[in-house]
Amino acid sequence: MQFPIRYQAALALAEHASLLKNRQWPSPFFPVHHHAEQMAAEAMRLQMDSSAVMAAILHDLVLMTPMTLDEIERIAGHETADLIQSMTPDTRVLGNPDQFDVIDYTAHIARCNATIQTLVLMDWVQTASFVGTTSPTQALAFQLHLQSVAQALPEVPSPLRERATLIGNWLERRLYEKKVAQYNFAP
Repeated sequence: MQFPIRYQAALALAEHASLLKNRQWPSPFFPVHHHAEQMAAEAMRLQMDSSAVMAAILHDLVLMTPMTLDEIERIAGHETADLIQSMTPDTRVLGNPDQFDVIDYTAHIARCNATIQTLVLMDWVQTASFVGTTSPTQALAFQLHLQSVAQALPEVPSPLRERATLIGNWLERRLYEKKVAQYNFAP
């Protein structure tokens, strides 16, 4: 997909900042730049406004790099920074993902507007797809999180909610396939 120049600049920033990645969650190999491209493409397909597309591109920089919301606000504007702040979990838990409370986070997002709900579910779908492909052992946790987030966000467009269900089902199968592979049925 060809991105407009303003989004290309944000993608370049995401790529550069991802080189400074200081958090390893959800995976040390999480491709921040590729994820940013996928998020931007999805936001554009859903015809979200430019602030939402910019938030889709830049949201992980606050979580995974030394960049701050103030820096993002100077670069992308106040509305984009507000969207990112609303969709960003408490960064203190990211050093220890076991402290992340998906129920509290989902309740927070459910109180937000449709744009934030859509951005968050897009993020979960993209992240779950990556984790399911690279780490089947984490697939069950992401499958459960994805399903609870999708069910709790009433203002998300139905095609995105349907995709979340499909990804959740796929993650569940990935875990089952891993368990079956443990048994050697060769004669």
